Amino acid sequence: MKQELHYSMKTIPIRDLSTTSLVTYDLKDSSAISFAAWKALLILTGTTILILSLHTSLSPAIPVIADEFGVDQTLAAWVVR
Repeated sequence: MKQELHYSMKTIPIRDLSTTSLVTYDLKDSSAISFAAWKALLILTGTTILILSLHTSLSPAIPVIADEFGVDQTLAAWVVR
């Protein structure tokens, strides 16, 4: 018994690039983004912003951290990152 996969593609004509199109979504559609997905996106985005801000604020302190722990600045930079 031979199984076949069938793919269908919808061809959309490409118009002038200066035109814009309006895309609407049906909120009752099952392919809509779920609340859990939005929640995960919010948590991941918030965590990323927090980590980046901490790294930015600790970068000027690397020489002081290296002096306090008695290591060179390269090692202190690796530990902070």
